[in-house]
Amino acid sequence: MRPSPIGPSLSVLLLALAATFPTACEPQRPDQDDDDDDATGDDDAADDDASDDDAADDDAADDDAADDDAADDDSVPAEDLHGGAYVVWYSGDYGVHVEGYMASAAFYDEVDPGDASGPDEIDPLEGEDDCGLWEQAAGGTAAELEYLSVGALTVRSGSQEVEIAPQTAAGTIYYTADLRALGYTPRFGEAYAFVAEGDDVPGFSVDPGPILPDAPQVSSPDMGYLQPLPRDGARFQWVGGGGGVTAIHVSASNPAGNMTWTITCTVADDGDFTVPEELMMELPAGQAAAVTMVRADNQFVDLGGSYWIVVGASSATYAQLMLE
Repeated sequence: MRPSPIGPSLSVLLLALAATFPTACEPQRPDQDDDDDDATGDDDAADDDASDDDAADDDAADDDAADDDAADDDSVPAEDLHGGAYVVWYSGDYGVHVEGYMASAAFYDEVDPGDASGPDEIDPLEGEDDCGLWEQAAGGTAAELEYLSVGALTVRSGSQEVEIAPQTAAGTIYYTADLRALGYTPRFGEAYAFVAEGDDVPGFSVDPGPILPDAPQVSSPDMGYLQPLPRDGARFQWVGGGGGVTAIHVSASNPAGNMTWTITCTVADDGDFTVPEELMMELPAGQAAAVTMVRADNQFVDLGGSYWIVVGASSATYAQLMLE
């Protein structure tokens, strides 16, 4: 799982949205028609997104004539992902209630994989209404990343539009815009376009892009700070039917802080799901757990060869709860 250079709270959310969903869910293709302009339903024959001057720009080595911006086998290996751009709405309580509406992005190449061990899969995640469990030991050297610029990045939806310039800090290049501070409100149920002019990373245009799902409205458990989360009956109830792919994340560490367990469940958005007791009992009782319910709509974009990014729109509700 790649690190994010964007603030601690948002980093957790973006990692959950950008890293978990690509491995847990089938990619949604930006282009569903047979032309090559990254759009749907316009049925033209223009090559809008490349300079190769041919009649078909499929952005992939799949030997077809469509620009589907996705692998023909509907899978994107994690090692081929090089970051992404996201619109995120989030609300939660880690001791202080925080609500945000952000556009963020980061792009990178892996220079050195480091020697930190990846999470060990204890129980696989297999489709909808299933949960997976991972165990991660602390220690080792994290991967060394070279952060890259994509030039100016424009994010828009309806009358909302923001152009984000690349920013630098501590050896990173990243993009972030506080849409709420700009006076914008989330456009739940609406599509967001992402357009990059190109620099170190080739330019791209995803329009129409992902749709921002409705904000999760969780009624159970109580998502207040350090409210109890029973390990023998972690039942989640919420208002269903909000669009996107819905997931529940529960993560906790042992008292020494040198081992972390993470449960991820992809669930039908019907408003009721109980995390299996046998997985919850693997988490340490009496420890605080980071709990997130998220809806996400992700699209995968091939910028050439095996260089993929993800663009996404997500809504998340999170809290720090106490395991019982």
